[in-house]
This record gives sequence, C-alpha cells and structure tokens, in this order.
Amino acid sequence: MSNTKDIITFLKKESSFDALYNILILVVSCCISYIFFEKETTIAVGVGILLSCLTDLPGNRQDKVSTAIWCISIFIITSFSVAIANYRQSEIILFILASIGFIYTFITIFGARIGIVGNIGLIVASFTIGLRPSDPIIYAIAVSSGCLIYFTFSLIFAHIYPYRSLKYAVEDGITNMSNLISVKVDCYDETKNLNATYKKLSIVHIQVSDKLEQIRSLLLRENQLLNSANKTTQVWLSKLYCLVDLYEQLMAIDHDYETTRELLKPTHTLPLIRIALKILADETAKINLSNTAPSFESNKKDELLAIIAQLNSINTILSKDQKKLIDSISSQLTQILDLLSKIKSNTITQTNTWIDNSTYRDFITPKATFKSILKNLTFNSTIFLYAVRMSLLLAFAGAIGYILPEFRYASWIILTVILVARPTFNITQKRNYQRIVGSVIGLCISIGLLLVFKNNIALLFFTTISVYLYLLFSRTNYLVCVIFITIGIVIFQSLYEGNTPIILSSRFAFTLLGAILAVLGCLAIPINYFRTIKNQTQILLKNFNTYLNKIQENINSEDVNYYELRLLRKSTQNTLAQSFDALEQLEKDPIIGKKYKSNIHHFQSLAYRINALLIGIAININKVQDEFEYSKIMEKMEHIQKFITDAQQLSDNITYRKI
Repeated sequence: MSNTKDIITFLKKESSFDALYNILILVVSCCISYIFFEKETTIAVGVGILLSCLTDLPGNRQDKVSTAIWCISIFIITSFSVAIANYRQSEIILFILASIGFIYTFITIFGARIGIVGNIGLIVASFTIGLRPSDPIIYAIAVSSGCLIYFTFSLIFAHIYPYRSLKYAVEDGITNMSNLISVKVDCYDETKNLNATYKKLSIVHIQVSDKLEQIRSLLLRENQLLNSANKTTQVWLSKLYCLVDLYEQLMAIDHDYETTRELLKPTHTLPLIRIALKILADETAKINLSNTAPSFESNKKDELLAIIAQLNSINTILSKDQKKLIDSISSQLTQILDLLSKIKSNTITQTNTWIDNSTYRDFITPKATFKSILKNLTFNSTIFLYAVRMSLLLAFAGAIGYILPEFRYASWIILTVILVARPTFNITQKRNYQRIVGSVIGLCISIGLLLVFKNNIALLFFTTISVYLYLLFSRTNYLVCVIFITIGIVIFQSLYEGNTPIILSSRFAFTLLGAILAVLGCLAIPINYFRTIKNQTQILLKNFNTYLNKIQENINSEDVNYYELRLLRKSTQNTLAQSFDALEQLEKDPIIGKKYKSNIHHFQSLAYRINALLIGIAININKVQDEFEYSKIMEKMEHIQKFITDAQQLSDNITYRKI
C-alpha cells in the first residue's frame, strides 16, 4: 500500500508531468520534421529538443525567458563551431573543446540554472562529434530550431500557468516540513541518541532551506507582488509567510533537548509530545493545495487538541521550570496547527510581522556581479579550479579521439567526462559507479531487445519509452537515468547505423575510459575542501553573532524590527545549510573524511543547537514582560555566545593549516 502511495506521489510531481509533456513535444516534432526533411535533419531537431528540455528547470516566466536566451545562444555557437571543425577534421576542435569546457563550466557562477545550460552545451558538443553531420550548417540550424521549438511551447505554457512551479514548490516544502516534524519526534525520546538525531535534522534542514529559497525566488521576483490588489499573488505570499513561520516554530527551542529531556522525563509528558508530533507530521504530509478538503480530519484535530489540553492540565503539579517548558511546547503545537490550517486556506492572513513589500527583493539571492566574477578568476576559487579541470579533461578526451580509427568514438569519452566529473572526489566516484553499472544494465537490456524484436516500429517504440523514462527520472535518480538512456541510444544507433556489436563495445569501453579520466582529473586538480569549509563556517558564525546582537537590540527596543530579524534569520538559515553541505562533502571523502568525522558531527550538532536557540528567543521577543524574564533571556544569550565560541574552535580545528 505504501509503495503504491509513493508511486502515485511521484507521478504527481512537477518533474513527472514535465517528462510526459517533453516526450510529446519530442515525438510530435520529430514526426512532422521527418515528413518534410531528411533523416539526419530530423535527428538534429530531436537532439535540440531533447537537450533543451533538460535545461528547463522549474521556474517563473522570467526564468523561462532567461533559460531560453542562454540555451539558444549556446546551442547555436556550440553546434556550429564543433560541426565545422569536426567536418574538416581540424585540430582546432581540441581548442574548441578546451574553451567551451572552461567557459560553460565557469558560468555556473551565474546560478545553477545557467550552470545546467552550460553543462548541456557541452553535451551538445559530444553529440555533434558522435553524429558526424555531413552538412554542418544545416545541422546547426536544425539543432537550434529544435531548441527554439521547445522553448516556444515552454514559454506559452509558462504564460498560461504562471504559478505552476510555485504550487509544486510549496507542496514540496510542506512535505519537507512533514519530514522535519517526523525527525523532531526523536528529540523528545530519551532512548534516541541526540547526536544522530541532530545529524538527521541537519540533512532535512538543508532540504527545507533549499525549498524555501526556491519558493522565495519564484515568488518574490514577481512584479505583480508590489500590487496589493492582485489577490492571487498575495495569497501565495501569505503561504510563504506561513511556511517560514512554520519553519521557525519547528526549529525554535527554549532549552537544549538534553535539558528538555531531563526536565520532562519525571513528568511522563514526553510520550504525549511524541504522539502530538506524529499526528502533525502525518497530517502535514496529507495537505494538498489542489484538494478543497479541510487540512485535518476532525478526529485527528480533536485528538491533537485533547493532547494539548492534557499537557496543560498536567501543568498544575509541576515545578516552575517544568511548567514553563510545557507551556512553551503546548503553545508551539497550537501555533503549528494554526499555521498548517492557514497554508491550506486561500485567504490572506497578514500579521504585524509582515514586512514592507518594497523590501522583498532583499530576500532574494543576489546575482553575480562583475566584481564577483573577477574575484573567482583565481585558483583559490572552487568554480575556477573546476572549470580548468573540465577544460583539460575535454581537450585530453578529444586528443584521444584523434588516436582512434574514427574520431566520433571520442564522443562516448567526452560525454562520460561531462556527466560524471564533479568538483568533489566522492560525488565523482558515486557518479562513476552509477554510470558504469547503469551502462552495463542498459547494454544487457538493449541486447535482449535487439535479439527478440526485429521490427523497426517496435524498436522505435522501445526507444521512445526509454527516452520518456529517462526524462521521468532525470531529476531524481541518475542510475536509473543511465539505464534508460543507454537503452534508447543503443537501439536508436543500431537502427540508424547498424553495426550493433561495434556500438555495444564502443559504448562500454569508452564509457569506462571516460570514467577513469574523470577520477584522474579529480586527483590531478583537487578541490580544496578546507577553504570552502573555512569560508562557509566563518560566514555562519558571523551571522550567528549578528543575529544574536540584533535580537538583543530588539529586546531593548519598544518596536520590534521584523524586517531585520527575518532577513538575518533567512541569511543564517541559508549559510547553515551551505556549511552543512560543505562539511558533508568532506566527511564523505574516502581518503581524509574519517579523520575529521568526529569534529564535523560535533560542529553540525552545535550549529543546529545555536540556530534553534536563537530562533526560540527571536519568536518570543515581545513576550518579555518582567525583569525575571529579561534576566533569563540574557542568561540564554550568554549560553549561546559560549556555544558560538566552541563552534569557532571546532571550525579552526578542522581547517587548521589546510588552506
């Protein structure tokens, strides 16, 4: 039953819809092209469409236009230059591969969306070498036309359904919040190891942070947002506020979980809190923005309210500290319930914590500037090092192609390098494993299909299904992607060229060679993990201190500045996720990761606790009513400052003399 629900959930995702939509555009366009043009031209159109759809990430209309401009430009330049050099068998193709290898990798500085366009641009070069177009100009026009056809439909669709990606992003954000609640259940279970729980929370935190950043990017760049008369945009804005406030409620704590467990264990309230959180997690996962049904089943809501009432009734026999802690937890549970109901509704629930709409742009990740580009043109930059590595790898892979009987076989080497060579060694190794295993499985299935089915129509059908499944899993499972794209390419090449044994052997042999090159590239030009970690952790600790100081300023002020607090909380949340991610990469390194594992886990748990305690104080700023409460808050802030000092020491221990 659970597997069926997971499949249904997966098929309802935006990526699943996009896969069906993209395969329809590809098949229909290729069929029409085949009627009017030659087979080679039709293949080039298909390549243009297939590779274009891989660049079209979820986004708003502005994103779609930007992607279209970058993609069409890169496809024209790449297909034309590589096709001409390949046709003339000129050594200049090595210079072209080296140049685009650096440029198309370096443009990642403009953001992940443009980085993916650059990566696909490299794949265009690989496909061009493999297809050996007899007429470079017609080929370049056909590939560019395929790109233009795809984005014409994409832009039309984006204008008809402007909030489609936003809707899916919010629903994914709700799912991530449900996962966060599920993990927090263990925080109130004294039998669970807290360090292991903090580790799980850090992983889910990165997912929540990324999704909230995506929602901000999709919504806060909408020009209609400044028009308060636009109810649709204001409703989505209200949902964003509710998600952010929900994140704060889930992250906030008044005491460390060690203290919470110690205080509440004698009261026997921990099991009640766990039951309440499980109900919230289950019911949060069921929220569907398309469904008009209530967000909670009445019996579940009643059960949750009964637990909250039971917690409040226990308060009468507790110590002052125990009573205050349970009051805080009961209040959080009630507020979480209220926020989930607001997310489900299509009403605008503005509160005094909303900020002026003229400041929304401050919450969007800034674009790369000319100054930041110059700053990254150095070997101290991760992006620059990675771009240099890709440039040399592609030039070397192309040089190997000149040694081979036919240069087109170099396309498999080049394609493998493009797909598996990643900045970090552990990710490159993982991609290598997935590509090699996926290729072997795909080749075995391809051989079986080619032996059993001799009818070209049947084989074309299997090719189409394979490409569809490739698109379906392209954003979720690389291993499965490799299996299906291998099946599709091998069957199609067998139909197009014949020589099946040569195709099969070259696919495997040159894929393996490309995988070896990718690993050698990582070892020859390694990325300095420690510099990245040092930068990220220092920014994080600086944000912690700034956030702490700003909280103290607002406690001493009559008017709370919600703009500053929200902006600092957002910056801290993002840098926390980025530092966790950088530390994860170091920990997974098979050579040096084990040496720093203990310090990494300690830093992550400490950083998580600092963030949670800061948010806990921030959302209760206006509740400080007397001198006793103020002294307690000051005591907590001194406690947090000590944690920050300890975290600084851990950061120094990890990166000492490694930069």
